[in-house]
Parts: sequence; C-alpha cells; structure tokens
Amino acid sequence: MARRLQASLPPPNLRVRDDDERNAPKAGAFFADEKELLDPLVKRYVLGKKMEKGTAVDVARLESDVVWALERGLGPRDLVPMLERLRRHAAPGSGAACFACIELAEQLLPTKPWRAAVLAREVLQHVETDRVWAVQGLALAILGHYASAKAAFARALHLAPNCASYAHNLGHLTDVGLGRPRDALVWLERAHRLGGRDPEIASSYAHALLGVGRVEAARRILIEAESLTPEEVDETLQRWAARSSRARRSESLT
Repeated sequence: MARRLQASLPPPNLRVRDDDERNAPKAGAFFADEKELLDPLVKRYVLGKKMEKGTAVDVARLESDVVWALERGLGPRDLVPMLERLRRHAAPGSGAACFACIELAEQLLPTKPWRAAVLAREVLQHVETDRVWAVQGLALAILGHYASAKAAFARALHLAPNCASYAHNLGHLTDVGLGRPRDALVWLERAHRLGGRDPEIASSYAHALLGVGRVEAARRILIEAESLTPEEVDETLQRWAARSSRARRSESLT
C-alpha cells in the first residue's frame, strides 16, 4: 500500500512503505518469523471447497487462500473476512497469526484505525519489524496521536534506515502534526536525499524550511522537484505562510 504525505494537508496523510523500498538494504536485527510475516510462501492453488462441519481447520490452507487473494488484488470486502478467520484459527504468536494480524491491520486502516493500532500492537508482542511499526504509526497518526505516531515511525526508521517513506512520515509528523519544523528538518532532509526528486517529499521539506524562515531554500526545493512555474511556487509559499499565521493567531486566542 502507499499512503503518502502532503505538506499542505494537516493532519498528515502518511504511507507505510513503497514496494520498491521493501528491497532496500536494511540495518538492524533479523527477527524470528520476519520472513514469514513479510513474505509468506507463495503457493499456486485455487480456493478449495468448504470444510465440512466437525473437521479441523486447515490453517495452512487458510493462509494460502489469503496469499492468493493478495496476489490478485482483492479488496477489503473479500480479504477482511478471510484474514479474520485465519487470525481466529492460527495459534497465537505464530507466523500465520502475525501475518493475518498485520495484513488485517492494513486493510482496516481507512475505516477502523483504532483496531488497526491494536492489531499492530498484538503483533509487536511476538515479532518486531519495520512494517509493523509503520502500520502502528499510521494508525496512531490517523487517530491524531501524533507524538505516539512519531515514536512508532522513529522505530520503523531505525529498523529500515534507508526507507525514504519512514523518514518523510517522521519529519512531516514533527512539522505539521507537532508544530516543530526545526526538529523536522533532519528527517525531511534525509528523506529528500533518499527519495530523490519525489515531489511530495520535496513539498514536505519545503514546508518545514518555510517554517524556520528559509524561504529561498524552500523555493529552490519546490522549483527543482515540482512541475510548477516560479509564480506557482511563490503562490504556494504564500498560502502556507498565511495558513501558519492564522494557526498561530488561533493558538494565541486559546
């Protein structure tokens, strides 16, 4: 899945991790069952017949059904019941259970972020990966718990230091969510370096630069990365500055 940030959109709209980043070099320990959690064994098969009453549930078959559905891009309407069943029948803490929980958490993020956060926390009791922390961070950010979301993305970035998305999310949460653009710059500069000329990362980076008064640097970053004219860039910076000014006035009145 890809949930990205826009510097112009508080609260932030985050992403877990792009597919091309999953193969980036990763530091940190290799945790038990991590491969099983992130890359379940791909099996070629067709959905089987319904199990007869009184027979034992075949967890491996349930997991294979889920993998089949994910490979074919089935949506939440089909995936959620399959994942719920796999989670219910898999042994707690097993690779199959952790796989079901994290996939279910991602499916539920847009509609049930609180349950998604609970599911991610359940997985973290048994296995720690950057993906699980990222899902936890995204769910908490959607709920408006920016400080906790920032901590979750910091852990995800620690486990996958070459992931531009995590650095981006961490920086944007610090800037827009917590109102600390100066602290955000270290993460956004890192994301900008890792993500090349990604326009959304550049937008977040420029927003934080503007927040610390580095207007010309913000302007240069936007012109380099965005398909905007200098006039459009100036209009964007003026709009951000005006909104920040309104936010500060509103805070002073509360």
